Parts: sequence; C-alpha cells; structure tokens
Amino acid sequence: RATRTVGGGGPAAVAPPLDPVKPAARREFEAAIRALRLGGPEAPETAKARLEEAVRLDDKLWEAWHDLGVLRGQAGDDDGAIAAYDKVLAINPAQTPSRLARAEAHRRVGHVAAARADYQAILADALPDDPLRADAARGQGQRERRRERADRARRHRSIPSISSSVSERSPTRSAPRASRSGGY
Repeated sequence: RATRTVGGGGPAAVAPPLDPVKPAARREFEAAIRALRLGGPEAPETAKARLEEAVRLDDKLWEAWHDLGVLRGQAGDDDGAIAAYDKVLAINPAQTPSRLARAEAHRRVGHVAAARADYQAILADALPDDPLRADAARGQGQRERRRERADRARRHRSIPSISSSVSERSPTRSAPRASRSGGY
C-alpha cells in the first residue's frame, strides 16, 4: 500500500490507515450520494441531512465530511465548509482536494493567511503534473492579483489627480471656442 507524505517541508503527515466505516454511516452516505444523483430542488438539503447523520454515526468518515463541506460552500456557508474540511484534514491529511476546497473557502471569506498556507502546502506537496497543483497556483495568483489591485487603488487615492487640480484652477465658464471651419 502506497503512502503519501504531505506538509510542505514541515513535519510530514501521512495518510493514516483508516478504520472500516460503520455500516449505518455508510448507508447514510450512500443515500446522500443517491439524492444528489437523482437531483431536484430538494436534493442538496436531503443530501446534507444524510451526510450530517453519517458523520454523527461515524465521525471518521472523511468522505462524508468532504461532501458536507462542498454542500455548505455551495449554499454560501463558507465558515461551515471550512469546519467540514478541517475535519477531513484532521482525519486524512493527504486529502489534497479538501485542502484546495478549504483554501478557496478561506479566500472567499477573506482569511488571507489561512488560504495562503493551504495553497502553499499544495504547491509544495503536489507532483508537477497534478491538476490540483495548477488549481492551487491559480488560486494563489488570484489572491496576489487582488492584493496588487488594492495596493494600486490605495496609491491612486493618495495622489491627487491631474483633472481635479486643473478643475480647481479653471474658471467655471470657458471662453467660446472658435469654429473649426473658420466660417460663420
């Protein structure tokens, strides 16, 4: 069985051997997935309730925590999504998709340092051809571009614009302009 170390140069975390899933939790998890596959307007809420029951029955079922994080994020509850992804990574630290999803949720709520840490951990650990590495680089790049735009906006506000200084010196009425045709 292969193991993968994670942690970006810090103390290495290895995906631990996981206990078998409790049968009742597995049934709830599978029911949640069925609800999502069937679709419909109530599918996300049905799946969310089933996933919450699954993690209540077996709090080590990281797949249910991950899916719960996805549903919470889609519903606009980024703090709830972050909490679910925290659970995933406490159980299975090698779960890179959950780390990326947590980074995105942190970015959306403005937790810049936490998002940066997750993006950097992914970039440090992912193989060069891993698509999640590209996603993490893109997410980190978006954060950097936003910061640069904010810095430019702050600098721009502190420099008086030429148009405002000209308008302060200009008279309120301008002289009539000569016609380009030169005629009457």
